[in-house]
Amino acid sequence: MARPRNAESDAAILAAASAVLGERGYDGLIVDEIARSVGVAKTTVYRRWPTKNHLVVSVLEDGEPDAAAADSGDDVRDLTSAVAALCSTLDPAPMRRLVAELAAASSRDPALRSEVDRLWARRRDAVAVVVERGVSAGTLSGDSALIVDQLVGAVYYRALITGETLDAEYSRGLVRAVVGPRDAEGTA
Repeated sequence: MARPRNAESDAAILAAASAVLGERGYDGLIVDEIARSVGVAKTTVYRRWPTKNHLVVSVLEDGEPDAAAADSGDDVRDLTSAVAALCSTLDPAPMRRLVAELAAASSRDPALRSEVDRLWARRRDAVAVVVERGVSAGTLSGDSALIVDQLVGAVYYRALITGETLDAEYSRGLVRAVVGPRDAEGTA
């Protein structure tokens, strides 16, 4: 009979792993050290997260902002906020390196791939909800899936390939470039 999970231990493990990732990055995360620092056996960690990469995915999910799409009545403003939220999950540079490592590891591990795909999908869906709402309302024009790909793809390209900053100015400029300029009244 398997032991039930202990929510307090899980939370402590995630907090310790998050702290180590923030201080030392992916290479500095050693599961045995996390277990010792929390006061649990390493088997406790591995029962919940079969690999270091699975633990890292859970840390990233645990730190995700609420993906509920804002609805201020201004779809472009809401889209800019959604893109900015995506950008914030990929900044600073250590986080971008961590995401790159996960992407590489997931290409070699089908079980991890499904976990990472779920994480990517949540992030993409947060942008897609706003785009689909705007296209349906007529405030955004074009193919919803293509708009989402342009926005999310550009963010991941910048985060993982060029390493350039993902600040608010970038988010605003990206949305403006994809959906077109708007005047002070919010019309195209």
